[in-house]
Amino acid sequence: MVDDLGAAKALRRSGLHAWLKVDCGYHRAGVAPESAYALEVAKELGEERGVFFDGILSHSGHAYRTTNRDEAAEVAESERLVMVRFGQRLATVGIPVRGISVGSTPAMAAVRDLTGVTEARPGNYVFYDRTMVLIGACRPTDVGVTVLATVVSHQPGASHFIVDAGALALSKDPGPGHGDLPQAMGAVQRHPELTVATLSQEHGLIRAASPAELEGRFRVGERLEIVPNHSCLTVAHFDVYHVLRGGRVVERWPIARGR
Repeated sequence: MVDDLGAAKALRRSGLHAWLKVDCGYHRAGVAPESAYALEVAKELGEERGVFFDGILSHSGHAYRTTNRDEAAEVAESERLVMVRFGQRLATVGIPVRGISVGSTPAMAAVRDLTGVTEARPGNYVFYDRTMVLIGACRPTDVGVTVLATVVSHQPGASHFIVDAGALALSKDPGPGHGDLPQAMGAVQRHPELTVATLSQEHGLIRAASPAELEGRFRVGERLEIVPNHSCLTVAHFDVYHVLRGGRVVERWPIARGR
């Protein structure tokens, strides 16, 4: 994936496959599709001097700043139009475009039309996470991954307790910070009255509104499931998926991390 002319030239005679990264509105990386520079980089790749130009690619990361599926659908349609029109622009100057690739988790969860697109990248749709629930990309019951944590400290009269799942289990992604969305470092499954308030390296602090809500509950040794804010980062911390069916572990799948 390339968005730089120098990098595109460096790929000559490499025998590699390359995509041209396009800024579809996220403004993080990618060539501006209306610019002369975008044509310059595309021309360099399109001449295929020892490199295969597979097409143009975008990432609608700004869909994470939405608050419902309708807003995400608007981002998805905007991304599609930007990319299809840029592909047409390249075609008019004789640069063939084999593929048009778009995607982000919230945009592809809400997309309504993919006309002209050859590849849609749906992100972490397999698992989703707390962030996707909060911005309306999915329902809580759609989330497919949790972290099993054990209570390791719960002092009498306290309005919080400690579990053995910290940043090395859940990551320190704080979740969405826009609008009035509730701030937390995760969600305790089936316990909306609890908040994953803070994380240190190895431990998580889970808070209730008052000590009375915790009285006689969540004793040391008890287990609970935490829905992560960002399932991609969370999964990368582990070696194995424990696959549940009907509340029982039925399989264990190795996590391939390339390490």
